[in-house]
Amino acid sequence: MKIFSEKLRHIWHQQQQHEEESSIESWTENEFKRRAEEALVQAWKLLNSEDGWKQEQLLDNGDEVLSKYKGSKKLFKLTGIVELPPKLLLEELYYGIESVPSWNPTLDECKTIQPIDSHCDVSYQVAAEAAGGVVSTRDFVNLRSWRRMDCGTFVCSGVSVKHPAMPPQPKRVRGENGPTCWAMRAIPGCPDRCRFQWLLDTDLKGWIPQYVIDSALSRAQLDYIQHIRKHSETLKDSGRVTDHLAERLEEEDEDDLIGAASEEKQRVLALTT
Repeated sequence: MKIFSEKLRHIWHQQQQHEEESSIESWTENEFKRRAEEALVQAWKLLNSEDGWKQEQLLDNGDEVLSKYKGSKKLFKLTGIVELPPKLLLEELYYGIESVPSWNPTLDECKTIQPIDSHCDVSYQVAAEAAGGVVSTRDFVNLRSWRRMDCGTFVCSGVSVKHPAMPPQPKRVRGENGPTCWAMRAIPGCPDRCRFQWLLDTDLKGWIPQYVIDSALSRAQLDYIQHIRKHSETLKDSGRVTDHLAERLEEEDEDDLIGAASEEKQRVLALTT
C-alpha cells in the first residue's frame, strides 16, 4: 500500500510539473514581464525593510551580512562598497551573465535560456560546491529583470521558474530562488564606486543541516563580493571603467542640453500664451 501511494505521489508530481511547464510555454511576453516586475517590487521592498535584521558577519573592510526570517525561511542581506560605477556593475552581472563563471568561481555555468526584452530574460545558473563539498552543486532557473529606481539605484531581481528548455538535470539538485535581488546604489561624489547589496532568498533543497546552510550562504555572499572586486581591477586595467565614465558624462551632458532646451521652450510658451 505504501509503495502504491509513493507511485501515485510520483505520478501526481510529474503531472504538476508538466502542467506548470506547459503553462509557461503559453506565457506571453507581457506575462513574463508582469511576473518579473512583481518579483522585483517584492525583493526591493524586502531589501529596504528595517525590522528584524540581525548581524551574521561584519568584516574589517565594512562588508556586512545580515539575516532575518520571512516565515520559516531565513533571508540574507550583504552590503559592501565596490569600486565600480553602479550601471557598469549592473551591465557586468546582467548582460555579461555568460562570462561571469570566468571571473567568479562560485558559479560553474551561466547562460540565457529565453530573452524576453532588453530588461528581462530567463536564465540558468549552476552554483559550484560549497562548504568544502558538504553542499553539492545546485542549479537554478530564474526569471530576471532590472530597472533603475526613482532614487537612481539600479536593481536586478530574480525568481525561480520552471521552464521546458531546462528541466531538472541528472546529478544536480534544483534549488529555488526568490524573490531575490542585487542593488547598485550610487555614492555621492564617487562616480567610480557604488554600494552593492544582495538580498538572498533561496532554498537549496536536499537534506542539509540548517547551520551548514546558514554558514554556506553567508560565506557565499562574502566570497561573491570579493570576486566582484577582483573583476573590477581587470575592468580598470582594460580601460573599461574609464570608457564607461566618459560615456556616462556624455549622456549627462546631452540630458542637460535637452533639459535646458525644454525649460527655454516652456518660458517661450509662457510668454506667448
